[in-house]
Amino acid sequence: MARKKKFNPQENIVKSILIDIASKLLPDNLDGLPKHDVRKLINNYDPNPNFGDSLFDILIDEGILSEDISYKEEQRGNLIVRFTYERFSDYFIAQELVNKVDRIEIAFSNGGSIWQLLKDNGYYRFSGIFEALAIIIAERFNKELEDLLPDDIEIGKWQLDETFQNTVLWRSPNSFSERTLELLNNLEGRSYSHPALEILLKLSTEPNHPWNAELLHRNLMNKEIAERDHFWSIHIARGDSSEEDDEYESIIRTIIEWSHSGEIESVEEERIRLCAITLIWFLTTPNRRIRDRSTKSLVRIVSSYPHLVEDLLNEFSNLEDTYLSERLYAVAYGVICNTDKKDIIKGIASTTFELIFKDGEPTPHILLRDYARGILEYALHIGVLSVEIPPDQFRPPYKSSQKLDNPSKKEIEGIAGDEFSSRIKSSVMGFPGDFGNYTMGCVHNWSSTPIALPKIENGYEIKERFARELLTDDVQKEYLAKLEPTPVSDTSASPEELLKVIRRIEYDSEEYKRSFEDRRKEQEEFNSRVNAQLNEEQQEYYRWVSGVSNDRPAAFSRKWAQRWVCKRAHEFGWTEELFADFERMCSHGRGGGPSGGAMERVGKKYQWMAFHEFLARLSDNYHWTNRGYSDVPDDDIYEGPWQIYKRDIDPTIWARQSGEFKTYHNKQCTWWQPYNFPFPNENDPAAKTNFLWDEDVLPEFSELLQRTMPDDNSNWLVLHGFWSENRKYSDDNIESPYLDGWFRINSIFIRKGDFDSLAKGVEGKTLCDPHIVNAPSTQHEGFLGEYPWHPIYRHLSGWREPEEVFREQIAVEHLIPFAKYEWEDGSNDYSLNSSLYFHMPAKELIEEMDLVRPPGQWGRWEHKEQPVFFDPSLEEYGPSYALMRTEKLQKWLEDNDMEIVWLIGGEKQMFSSGARQFFGRLVYNGLFKYKDGKPIGSIWYSREEPTN
Repeated sequence: MARKKKFNPQENIVKSILIDIASKLLPDNLDGLPKHDVRKLINNYDPNPNFGDSLFDILIDEGILSEDISYKEEQRGNLIVRFTYERFSDYFIAQELVNKVDRIEIAFSNGGSIWQLLKDNGYYRFSGIFEALAIIIAERFNKELEDLLPDDIEIGKWQLDETFQNTVLWRSPNSFSERTLELLNNLEGRSYSHPALEILLKLSTEPNHPWNAELLHRNLMNKEIAERDHFWSIHIARGDSSEEDDEYESIIRTIIEWSHSGEIESVEEERIRLCAITLIWFLTTPNRRIRDRSTKSLVRIVSSYPHLVEDLLNEFSNLEDTYLSERLYAVAYGVICNTDKKDIIKGIASTTFELIFKDGEPTPHILLRDYARGILEYALHIGVLSVEIPPDQFRPPYKSSQKLDNPSKKEIEGIAGDEFSSRIKSSVMGFPGDFGNYTMGCVHNWSSTPIALPKIENGYEIKERFARELLTDDVQKEYLAKLEPTPVSDTSASPEELLKVIRRIEYDSEEYKRSFEDRRKEQEEFNSRVNAQLNEEQQEYYRWVSGVSNDRPAAFSRKWAQRWVCKRAHEFGWTEELFADFERMCSHGRGGGPSGGAMERVGKKYQWMAFHEFLARLSDNYHWTNRGYSDVPDDDIYEGPWQIYKRDIDPTIWARQSGEFKTYHNKQCTWWQPYNFPFPNENDPAAKTNFLWDEDVLPEFSELLQRTMPDDNSNWLVLHGFWSENRKYSDDNIESPYLDGWFRINSIFIRKGDFDSLAKGVEGKTLCDPHIVNAPSTQHEGFLGEYPWHPIYRHLSGWREPEEVFREQIAVEHLIPFAKYEWEDGSNDYSLNSSLYFHMPAKELIEEMDLVRPPGQWGRWEHKEQPVFFDPSLEEYGPSYALMRTEKLQKWLEDNDMEIVWLIGGEKQMFSSGARQFFGRLVYNGLFKYKDGKPIGSIWYSREEPTN
C-alpha cells in the first residue's frame, strides 16, 4: 500500500489508521463504524490524497476493511465498515484496551475499560477480544488473563479453559511461567482425550520453547510404567485419526506423517531432535499402527542426523519400559543401515555395547537383543567395530544369573482377576487363549534341559530321573517297568493277519471299547498312587512328564511358560482402575474399536513385554532344539528370533508400499514393461477367439528382455518380471467371455557350454510354473538392511542343482541372479499400506561385484556410485522387475565364463465372468540367450481346448 500511494513505509500510516479505527469501535461500535465516518478518518491520514485511488478504497480493495450493513436497532440498514477478519479486529481492539492503562489490573477493576466489556455476559459475547487479551497480557505483563478477572463476574470454567486452549499456542515462549503450567494441568479432559497433551504435542517440536518435547520427556521419564500408560499411552492410542479416514488430522498423525514423508532436508537439527523425542514416546502405545509407523518415521528423520542416536540411547537408557526400549534399538539399527558415516556407526556400536552387552547380562528381551546385536554385527561387517569389543560377548548364547522360576498354580490363582484383568489370564492361560496356545507355541523349540547340562535329555531319560528322584517303593518299580521299551517280535505279521486284526477291531468294537476302558481305569488308578507321593508342584511336573515322548528331546513346558508370562505381565501394574474403561471402549479384541485390528489392550502390551522377556531368559537357561526341517537350514544353537518367526517389523526400510500395488491387472505400462496385450476393442466372439488362438499376437520378447532407461539412455537386461492383464466386455452379462493374458520372465546364469543340455531339458515343456526358478527369499523375517551380510542369510544361495528344480526341468547347475524381499503387512506389522515385495541382486553378485545399496534407497544397488541393479517399482508405479545394467553384467559373465539364459512362460485365455465357463487357453513358452548384443530365442505353443 505504501508503494501504491508513494508513502514512506517508516511512517506507519496504515498501522496508525487501524489503531485509530480500533479505538473508535469501543465500546459501542464493535459491529462496525458508519461508512462516511471511516472514509473521512482514513482519508485524513493520506499525505498524497491526489495520487492514485483514495486510501479508503485501497484498504477496501486489499480486503483489510469490509463494507457491511448494520443490524443494530438504531442504525438498521445503514452502511458500516468493519475489519474484514474478526480476529484481526479483536487483536487491534484488545491492543487499544491495553494501551490505555499503565497498570493492567486497573483495566479489570470496577469501572475500568476491560471491566466494562465483562458486564452482561460480555466474556462470552466478546470471546474473540478476550482471547486476544489473553495473548497480549501474557506477553506484555507476564500475567494470566484468568488471574485478572474480577471475582464478582461469573465465568464458567469451560469458558476459561477454552480461552486458554485457543490462545496458549500463539503466545511467545517468554510469556510462559509456572502459573501457565498450572493452568495447563488444570484443564479438564474427557474420554482419553486430554487438551493438555494436545497442546504439548503441538509445541513439542518447537526449539527453545519451554513446553517442547523436553518438558514431556522429563514428565514421562519420572512415571512408573502403568502410571505412564494410563496418563499417556492410552491417550496416544486414541489419536490415530487422519483426513484419509474422513476424520480430522490429529496432531499425532501429523507428526508421524511429516516425519515419514515431509521435506526435512532444510529443517534445523534441533527440531529434528525434538521430533525424535516425541516419536520415541509414541512407542509406548498399545496402538500398533501408531507404534509401528512411529518406528519407521523415526528411522527416516534420524537417518538425516545419525549422530543423534547415541544421545537418544543414553537419554532413555534407564527406562524400564522395554516396549519402548526394544523399538528404540530397532530405530538405531535402522539408522546405521541407512547411513554411510562409518565414524557414527562405530560410535553407535560402542554405545550399544556399553549399554546392553558389556556387563555380560544383556537386557532380557529377545527382540531388543536382536536389534542391539545387529548394530554390532554390522559395525563388525564394515570393519569399524572397536577392537576392544569381543564378538562372542554380543552373540548368543548369553549368560544369565537369574534362573527361570516356575510359578505355581496357586500364585496364578491368587492374581486378582475380574472380567478385565483376567483377560491377561484368559489370553495366556485360558481356552482358546490364542496368545498362550499359538503365539507362545514357539517355546517348544527349546528343550527342558538346562543349558548347564552337556546334552539334551530325551523323554525316557527325564521320566527315569523323575521316578528315581520323586517316587518310592512299588510305585517307583512299576513306573520304571512301564518305561521299559516293549520288545519287538522277531516275526512280522503277514498282511492277512493284519487284516484279521483290523476286522476284529471293526466287528468286535464292544470288546475293544471294554479293553480300552479297562486300560483307562488301570492308568487312572496308577496315576492316583503316583500323585499320592507328590506335592502339588510335583503333580504338575508328573502331568507334563506323562505327555513327553520317550524317544525325542523333551520340549519345554508351555504351561510353565504361560504361568511365568501371566505372572510377569501383571507385575507391570495392570489394574481395573487404570485400564478397564479403556479396554472396554477401545480394544476388546484386535478387530474392534478405533484403528481396527491395530488397537490392543494395555494388558496385551504387558503380555508382549513379559513374553519377549521370557523368551530371552529361556534362551539363556535352556538348550535350543534343532527344528530339523529339511527345507530350513538350522543350527544347533539359538541364534535369533528369526528362528522362531518372532520378528515383527523391519526397521531398515521405511517404504510403506511399492509401485506394483497399483499395476496388477491394469494397463499402466512403463519403460521397463511397455507391452499391452492387444485385446479386441469390440465385444465380438469371433474377434476374441481369433485373438486367443493367434500365435503371432504375442509379446516380442527379444525387445522386452533388454530395456533402455529414458533418463540416461543406459541399457538394462531384465532378470525377472511378471505382467498380467485382462479385458472384460460386459458388466451385465455374466456369460460374456473375458480375455486374460500374462507372462513371466525368469533368467538364470549357466556355465558356457551347458546351453545345449539346458535346451534339451526344457524343449517342448511348459515353463509357466513360478517354482521352476525359485529365487531365494527373505521369507518375511530377514531385514533389507541385513542383506546379505547378516547371519540370517548365512545359508542363502542362488546356486541350484538340477535335482533342486521343480520337476528337474533345468538339467544343469545354475545361478539364480536375483532374490526376493518379502514382508507382510497386517497381523504383526501395521507400518505398511500393503505387503512389500521387490527384487534384490543375488547374494553372490553383491559379494563378487562389490555392490552396495545407497542409504535411503530400496531398489538400487551400485558399484562406485553407478547403478548396477534396479527394481524401479520402488521409485515409480509399475510392476516389480529385476533389472541389471547390461555392460556390467556382461563383463561379470565373461570374467566368470558364464552366460545369461531366459525362460519364458505365459498364457492367453478366455473365461466367462467368475470363470464359470472355460473357452480355451494358448500356452506359450520360450528359451532365450544373449548373443551379438541382444536376446535371441524361440517360442513354442500348446493349446488347451474347452471340453464340451
